[in-house]
Amino acid sequence: MEALSVALADVNREVRVEAALALGEIGDPRGVEILISVLTDRVQHDRVRGAAAAALWKLEDERAVEPLGLAAGEMSGYLHYYAMKALVRIGSARAIALLCERLQAADVRQRQCAAEALAKSERGEAEAFEPLCMALRDPDSFVRDHAAQALGRLGDARALNGLCEALKDVNDDVCISAAEALGSIRVLEAVGPLCSLLLDEEETVRAAGIKAIKQLSSPEDLPLRILSLSTYTPLQKLDTLYILAGASPRVLRYSFVSVRTFCEQVIRRTESADPIKRAAEAVLVELHRRGEAQTLLRATARDAAREPTELLRGTMGPGESTSPDEMLRSSEAPSPKPLSKARFLPRIFRQR
Repeated sequence: MEALSVALADVNREVRVEAALALGEIGDPRGVEILISVLTDRVQHDRVRGAAAAALWKLEDERAVEPLGLAAGEMSGYLHYYAMKALVRIGSARAIALLCERLQAADVRQRQCAAEALAKSERGEAEAFEPLCMALRDPDSFVRDHAAQALGRLGDARALNGLCEALKDVNDDVCISAAEALGSIRVLEAVGPLCSLLLDEEETVRAAGIKAIKQLSSPEDLPLRILSLSTYTPLQKLDTLYILAGASPRVLRYSFVSVRTFCEQVIRRTESADPIKRAAEAVLVELHRRGEAQTLLRATARDAAREPTELLRGTMGPGESTSPDEMLRSSEAPSPKPLSKARFLPRIFRQR
């Protein structure tokens, strides 16, 4: 301890950096005050002060919270990055409050470091839930990406709406992180918004949607559970079932091929509960209405500039003559062409 304290005054910057890191490795509580004095010394080089913050990160001492909070507000990336990591490691209410302040800072680099620190926290910080939800709407995509990751670590179902909105983000990394977070939270109501990713043009985004959907329920039980959702309208249930049946049947391995056939089987099952049967009947009604709408659409499809505005535009072009009923009766579910995000906004899963 004494030798390292002397080394912190060495004329060579690298010696001072290694001395500060060594104090953290030793883990002696007596080193906290020494490291705080280095951290608050503005004459020291930022790398030396950053090494002191990294050492305090390993010591996890409450006495360092306020000095670390001040360091986290400075403009040096090396310094405020490790200061924020140390605040997360300490994890006290005051430490997380200071970190949340940085999450709303005007400087984008501070917001990025704060979001990344919370995303990489091993235990997740419940106190940061509200600021993280606000960070999902940050102008910077890096902040939105890591905010989604942090909310996934928290596993709080209250983040459902914010994460579902993040699935519409123009940045693919944000979409993937939001999908992974929804898979971790495992709220079945997320299956509809996740289905919108299955029609994305990027393979990595589609893969993230498939993985998250698999985490929500087993492939055999998921269609029936969708019908049981009281928060979905019949049209939303139809959209969800149709995409699951047609988007990636070989990958998802669902036990139904045709939405119409599946709903008819549910109605005929004696063991099915009455609310489930009524939901299946409502989906069949919506399917019939959609078929009529597509028939009218094909009658006016001579105008090449006119495009379908319903969900089936991914599987039926203006010049095709196959009806939705015929497609749903076919032995193989259709494989819709990926749609660009510009064409696919707003997403198909919306309130009608």
